Amino acid sequence: MTASSRAQDSADRIYFTLVALIGGALLIYFASVPVLGLNVAFHFYLMLWITMASAFNVSSGFSGYLPFGYVAFYGIGAFTTAILVKKAAFPVFLALPFSGVAGLVLALLFAPTLRLSGIYFGIVSLALAGICRLVITNMPEELTGGSFGLQLGSRAEPV
Repeated sequence: MTASSRAQDSADRIYFTLVALIGGALLIYFASVPVLGLNVAFHFYLMLWITMASAFNVSSGFSGYLPFGYVAFYGIGAFTTAILVKKAAFPVFLALPFSGVAGLVLALLFAPTLRLSGIYFGIVSLALAGICRLVITNMPEELTGGSFGLQLGSRAEPV
């Protein structure tokens, strides 16, 4: 083993240790927000924006794609959660895994667009996000609230 490979291994170990420590500290902090009585809505939006920024970093920064339509996955997850909580009386923590599955199904449906590259991928992803919006808007009003959407309130309340 050469000196440069040992230095690289050491740097990698330090990097992953720092990532694990920072990630663990953030996980503990966000898990303690309700216990400490902090502003839950602010922290929820903070986690949402961190997740969206990370997703954009992965899709645009690492792969080079311009994902104009990646918010469709958040939209389908949000509507799935809202429908399950408001209409089907699911608890929020039980509805969240179903939202992830709905986003995964949508991703599998959109997977063929990954064959495209450059501006073509950007245009198609934007078009698919618009199509998702139109499909949800035109669904029965009893289910999705029509063009006005579902009103869940400003804070989590037991159903």
